[in-house]
Formats: sequence, structure tokens, C-alpha cells
Amino acid sequence: MKKKSAYKKFNLKIFKVLIITLFLLGTINYIVNPYNIFDNRYLKFSFLKPEAKIQERYTKFIALKLDKRQINTIFMGTSRADLALNKYYYEKITGKSCENLAFGGVFIYEYFDTLKKLILIHPEVKNLYVGLDFVLFDINRIDKNKTTRYKINEEKNITSSELGFSLFSLKSTGDSIWTVIKNLIGIEKRMYCFDGTKHIFVNKEIDNEFSKTLNEYSLYYDNFEFDYNMIDKIKELKKLSKERNINIQFFIMPSHILDQYLIYKKRRSDYEKWKIELTKIADIYDFQYPNFYTEEEIKPNMKYFFEASHSTSNLGNKIIDYLINQNGDIGRILTKENIQYILRKDEKDLNEYFTKNSDLIYRAEGK
Repeated sequence: MKKKSAYKKFNLKIFKVLIITLFLLGTINYIVNPYNIFDNRYLKFSFLKPEAKIQERYTKFIALKLDKRQINTIFMGTSRADLALNKYYYEKITGKSCENLAFGGVFIYEYFDTLKKLILIHPEVKNLYVGLDFVLFDINRIDKNKTTRYKINEEKNITSSELGFSLFSLKSTGDSIWTVIKNLIGIEKRMYCFDGTKHIFVNKEIDNEFSKTLNEYSLYYDNFEFDYNMIDKIKELKKLSKERNINIQFFIMPSHILDQYLIYKKRRSDYEKWKIELTKIADIYDFQYPNFYTEEEIKPNMKYFFEASHSTSNLGNKIIDYLINQNGDIGRILTKENIQYILRKDEKDLNEYFTKNSDLIYRAEGK
């Protein structure tokens, strides 16, 4: 009897330790919220999230399942939309609920995956803003995210494995600890805000960031092949949205004028064909052209760009303003009727800009 009683007490102690451990892990991961799964902002030392984008193809859908609101609007797109478009800013100025389901390195067929899961989890969605970037239409791109995509559960409601990963996994706990440490020691580079946008900071390495990005895109454009089949996919996406009574609007995120220079130098014909083909499908809200914001001077305290490809939420907010109200000092609507005029104007504006700023040509070309 004594042995049985001792075993019972020992097992009870183990059980209590296990329950306390799980409670502590769950509490830490919920409060720190390293992946922005939960809608909370409790602690100053966890406002910035270094690991928020690590598994966002998985974690964003967990967050979507936990969000029991009636979702009105969704943003989709590449990392350009992911890092710059603030869902809370959209909610503030419209009074309508919003989520950002844009992903870095996204493929167009992932848009269909996203829309399918969105309809399953939140069939009430009314508005869909879809970001289209030129690089999405390259036939040579390789999908490096298949493993992550296959982890996304097809269930409408959150599963025990998803909840376990979010609250009790060692991965989440480690990332929570890393989040707190990075906030406490004041690291700002590659940090993300609770709203999902990339943290804006004074970057003393901005010249290197631009050079690195421009070199990568220069090589990329050298090997670019325009995939016309992707145009048909955009038509299908529009048709599918219409069948579900979802208003869909396509838009093109901005890039810095040095990136635009490389596009025009290396792939002007493909780039112009791309925009022409898109206007045959729908009117396109366009932000990638020479203007005050895309011509921002390269300096450590840039307001509108992190490097040549990605804009900040400062510019993202102006983009949201235009998407909603069609006014502001950046943004235009491409149509079948005006596309040729606009393309010739952009060519003229680029030539004039680089005639006046010829030193930047060497910078764009990495010389």
C-alpha cells in the first residue's frame, strides 16, 4: 500500500509540474506573441518581433482562424505588400475589419490557395486587394516554400496541433525569449511591428542594403522570361472572386527608381507588355513609376524605402489612402484607354530623371 501511495504522490507531482510548465509556456508565448498570432500588445519589450515572418504562411492562417470578427477586407501580395500595408491603418480610416495575407516570395498559385482557405474560414469577406509584382510573372522562378504551404491545415477551426505550436512548442518559446532579448538590447534591424509591417529605423548600412538589392535584381532581370500563362491565372482569380461575390482590385506596389531603371534597361519590353496585358483584365491601381516618393534620396534616415525593392509603412499608408479614396500624391489607375500614354510618359520621366542624376546610373548598375 505504501509503495502504491508513494507512486501516486510521485505521479501527482509530475502531473502538477507538467501543468504548471504548460501554463507558463502558454502564458509567455501568448503575452510575447512572437508571430503576431494573437491580437495583443501587452509588453513594451515585445512590441518588435524578429521572428514574425519565419513561418507566416502557417502562422497567419492560425491568426485568421482565431479572429472571430466578421472580416471585411483582405490584402494579398508579395513581401512588398506584406511589409508595408498596415491592416490597423486600413481599419482606422474605414471602420472595417482587415487582415494582411501577403507573403514574401509568393507565387500566383498561392493566391488561389489563400483565397480557398479564406473562403473556408471567413466566407463573409467582401473586398480583396491583390498586389501584383513584375517578378511574379517569371517562368523561371522556383518555389522554395512548398513544405511550409503543406503545413496549412484545411480545417475551418483551429486544430490542437496549431494551438500547441502557438502556445506550447519549444520553437515558439525559444522565439519568444529571442524576441524579448532583442527588444531589451535595442536591436532594430529586421524587426517587425505588432501590425505586421517592417520596423522603420535609421539604417547606417543603407548604401550596402541598396547595393545588395540592386545586384540581386540586376541578375534576376538578366534571366527573366515573361510567363504569359500567369496572365490567364489572374483572369481566373478575378472570375473566382466574382463567383464568390468578392470585390477584387489589383494593384502594383512601388519600388525605388533605381530598381525601375534596371527594369527599363533590361526588361522594358516585357514590363510594358505586362502592364498592357493586365489592363485587358481590369483597371490596375499602379504605384510603380517615377514620383516624389520613389525618387527618395538614399540616406540612413529614409522615410519611404528600406532598400530598392521594399517600401515602408509610411508609404504603405499613402497607398492604402489611394486604394480607398483614389486621391493623394501617389497612385494612378491604368486602363486600356490610357496605358500607352502612361508608358510613354514613364519612359520620358525616367530619361529626364537619369539625365539630371547620371551619377545614380552607376549606382544602379553596381559600378
